[in-house]
Amino acid sequence: MALPNASRPVSWSNTTAASTRPPSPVNIEKDHDKSRQSSTIADFNPGIDPEKGSPQNAGQEATPSAPHTSSQDRPSALDWDGPEDPLNPHNWSAARKWYQTYTISGIAFVGTFASSVFTPAIEQSASELHSTQLIATFAYSIYALGLAFGGPFAAPLSETFGRRPLIFISLPIFALFILGTGFAQSMASLVVLRFWAGFFAAPSLSMGSGTLSDIWPPEKRSGPMSLYVATPFMGPALGPILGAAVTQTRGWRWTSWLILFFTIVLVIAPAPFYKESYKPVLLRQRAKKRNLPLPRSPTEGMSLPKIVSTYATKTLTRPMHMLLTEPIVATFNTYSAFNFGLLYAFFAAFPYVFATEYGFDSVSTGYTFLGLGVGVIIATICIVSFSKLYYLPRVRKAIAEKTPAPAFATSRLAPEKRLPLAFAGGPILTIGLFLFGWSAAYRVHWIVPTIAEAFFGGDGPIEGAFELDLANGIDEAVATSVTRPWLFAFKPTTSTPNGRNILILGGGGYIELMVGREGVQVARWLAGLGFHAFVLIHRFPNKETGIQAPIDDARRALTMFYEKGFGVRPMGVCGLSSGGHLAASLLSTYPTCWSNPNAESGVPYLEFAIIGYAPISTNAKGRQIIPNKPALEPPEKQALYDTVQPDVQLESRVPPTFIVYAGNDPVVPVVNAYRLAEGIMKAGAPVELHVFSDAPHGFALDTLGLPVSDWPSMCEKWMRQGGFLS
Repeated sequence: MALPNASRPVSWSNTTAASTRPPSPVNIEKDHDKSRQSSTIADFNPGIDPEKGSPQNAGQEATPSAPHTSSQDRPSALDWDGPEDPLNPHNWSAARKWYQTYTISGIAFVGTFASSVFTPAIEQSASELHSTQLIATFAYSIYALGLAFGGPFAAPLSETFGRRPLIFISLPIFALFILGTGFAQSMASLVVLRFWAGFFAAPSLSMGSGTLSDIWPPEKRSGPMSLYVATPFMGPALGPILGAAVTQTRGWRWTSWLILFFTIVLVIAPAPFYKESYKPVLLRQRAKKRNLPLPRSPTEGMSLPKIVSTYATKTLTRPMHMLLTEPIVATFNTYSAFNFGLLYAFFAAFPYVFATEYGFDSVSTGYTFLGLGVGVIIATICIVSFSKLYYLPRVRKAIAEKTPAPAFATSRLAPEKRLPLAFAGGPILTIGLFLFGWSAAYRVHWIVPTIAEAFFGGDGPIEGAFELDLANGIDEAVATSVTRPWLFAFKPTTSTPNGRNILILGGGGYIELMVGREGVQVARWLAGLGFHAFVLIHRFPNKETGIQAPIDDARRALTMFYEKGFGVRPMGVCGLSSGGHLAASLLSTYPTCWSNPNAESGVPYLEFAIIGYAPISTNAKGRQIIPNKPALEPPEKQALYDTVQPDVQLESRVPPTFIVYAGNDPVVPVVNAYRLAEGIMKAGAPVELHVFSDAPHGFALDTLGLPVSDWPSMCEKWMRQGGFLS
């Protein structure tokens, strides 16, 4: 694109940096020459309103209908034709959505059912295959190990090929290995076959949350998600019952035939009617049918050995690296592993306890596993009932009465109002373990250890009250529902911390939150530069939380730094996408039409700000540049953008700001960058603006191979020049 200047025309190419700082001894043009495409440095001219139009370079006009286009003419991203696009899974009929939901839930049931159905067959298989019961127990438990190893492969492949091919290719392979277990003639072959069966069953568990996020909007996702969470727990509960019945009447090999039966009914039969739901795959398929050019692929131009090498050395090693270096990930995984370890220990211990101590046969022992299913059902009912009957009505009442938030709280209700669920999560696990061990040791009535199992079964779903979609790993994690804000800290990973805090605000359009791409990944980058990085998971604006929920959460996070002893350090803020709008709001005056008892005290002074591709004001009524743009949903989101327009509401003390945008972004027009930069300059603060003419929407940090991937290094140089890394 071209940007006119008051004195002379200035060409803006792939990267345009604008700064009001004095000339630096650093040769910026030399740095830009290192990028793949040339760039021109220009001074930002606040007297020009790009919204009024400017002559564009004809060489940069995209021609999507051309059969052969250069890489510069290819689109940076694909999107729906509009809010009513029938291809969008959110617009599918209710029957289609529930069919997809029931199918993916049934597939998850098969994946976990296969893990526990072998439990009653442990002793019989050891005897027939001339092995020990210990090795037979290993054959039972190694299936779970296969599930663990298969997970890191499933998520990356689904991003390339889509949900449907991955599920309906891997599950038939799983069925073939299960078929092999039914004909196994040695314990060694049984161990190997069950491991690979678990490996290829992994997508049945790792794809569910992502699939439901594809087809259900956040406000309608709680019901389908509850169903999906319950079915994997019901699999282990029903597996031992049915496994015991067929083992006692037909032999242990019939546990394999039972798995195959459910695979045919719940996986193979629905496959022809199951639709792909992953947005990038759907859009690329439609673009091919329309003979339109496709966006650049991350592996485009790579040879097959290079693609495999990149996948093996980066994608597969990243989860283990995170496990060993990220305390949050390590702690959460350790707790989850402990719970699942106890779950499978129960499956192995129940046949022994009820056969030895209570004289049950295999079928009667199988029925005792119903305690686990009862616990899951009760816990799920408790969660839904607590939310609908207790918490949400009180939130609505507080909003209707305009009750101010309690002191030191970030919601309309005191945090203690949610504690009843927290009380139930951890203690019931301890109660269940105590009841089971004590009752079995003293041969108390058999109902007591069965009730103890229900306590254990109730622990799993209750711990899932915080909805975070981790189907594609922590680096791609998405918060789909937040009822209470969370703040995660990342310590500096350098030997010489720079003594500064930085608050990181991810995007997601205020209806989701890209915790991974625009939160954790950014925190890792900044912690590597010596910052104490804090990722905020804030609430969304809706009828339950109110319009100003995300801004109140962000302001509260900054003030909390001081209360927790971090106030001696200078602070900055980094926000991308809607998180950039939220970051800019921290530089603005708090709207007088909102009630917040802590608003008058303001927020601590920010030393600097980093803002990327943020919808600053083009979503506000009267300032939109897209003709006839419909109002955003939910209404509270539109009201937030209408009320908070940072470019014209900045306070007098505005810090130096680094701004980065895509010049061709159809979702967040680049005029937002010009408006914000002009507002900051009018407030008397220096600003550096970089506009990449060809960059994908939401480019974040993972656009390797594109010119826009240089923006973090440019930002680092800016921070060094400003003294923020000293």
